[in-house]
Amino acid sequence: MACNDAGFRDQCIEIKLFLSDLELDDFLPYLLPEAAQKLSRELAALYRDSGLSTPQWRVMVHLAYNGRISVRAIERRVSMVKSKISRAAARLESAGLVEKRADPADGRLVALSLTDQGHAVAIVCASRLGWRGCNGKA
Repeated sequence: MACNDAGFRDQCIEIKLFLSDLELDDFLPYLLPEAAQKLSRELAALYRDSGLSTPQWRVMVHLAYNGRISVRAIERRVSMVKSKISRAAARLESAGLVEKRADPADGRLVALSLTDQGHAVAIVCASRLGWRGCNGKA
């Protein structure tokens, strides 16, 4: 789309009028992603001190909050694809932070839960972030 194209000229005028009145400091659709990105960077620095990647941290937080839960349930809740969740869970399992078992409600699914060591790491991370309580264990 080019503003000098006849078909887009009216749209460009409307956009320019909108933007001329726009105050970015008050424009929520601009501010929210900026705030989320800044917060995400700051949080990442804190949990990386515990050797966790962003996907691993997100899986651990979800498990700390929900207890035993399937990869599919985590996928429905977070903005990560199943394969990324599975890889993070596998790394967490190798590190002794997560345990995998067949889901008692559906044997086709794998249920994840934090080990005692996983809870300890989650508690340390949560305390660094100023959060209290990890499924009643903090």
